[in-house]
Amino acid sequence: MMKKKKAIIIGGGGHARVISELLRLLDVHEVLGYIDNEDKKIAALPYLGNDSSLTDTYRPEDVFLINGIASADNVSLHFSVYEKFYKKGYAFETLFHPSSVVSESSVCGKGSQVLARAVINTNAAIGNNVIINTGAIIEHDCVIGAHSHVSSGSVISGSVTVGERTHIGCGSTIIQGIKIGAGCTIGAGSLVLKDIPDGTLAFGVPAKVQKKS
Repeated sequence: MMKKKKAIIIGGGGHARVISELLRLLDVHEVLGYIDNEDKKIAALPYLGNDSSLTDTYRPEDVFLINGIASADNVSLHFSVYEKFYKKGYAFETLFHPSSVVSESSVCGKGSQVLARAVINTNAAIGNNVIINTGAIIEHDCVIGAHSHVSSGSVISGSVTVGERTHIGCGSTIIQGIKIGAGCTIGAGSLVLKDIPDGTLAFGVPAKVQKKS
């Protein structure tokens, strides 16, 4: 019998609970518990304390980490958690839900998460620490920058580039060939027909740039 990997979830909110259920489904990890600033009572998982509790107790070579912090409209915490522990030598697990469809010609970076019914198509490149959330579609030849979050039900059409640390809101559609900059937020339900510059908020049908971040 293959020995299970030891893993710890970072975060105790809604996304962490989703990840906890996925880990039980995959059944390849011995999940030791989760860390957070407070005990959020994730079912069947022990609370291990805060960030210091992790670094004081578990060496990087002994555990894998799983980023359980998502973003409603801002990826800064999702990014900073990854960077903090990565610099300390910890490795983050890459997760694929069994119902996701991922092309063999695509590439997914370290610590990325592809959730239920998500699709990643031919020659797509997904950076480190990216969330491709429930039912999202990443079409052929897309590039999704590190630490970004493509929210549930979004459709990223062929040959789209999304910069690092960008949030694509639920149910958004990005048409083919569009370039979305780094540090952007695309509001839920938006239709993006034109390129979006770095560090901006855009939303609407069609999406319009509203303000600088």
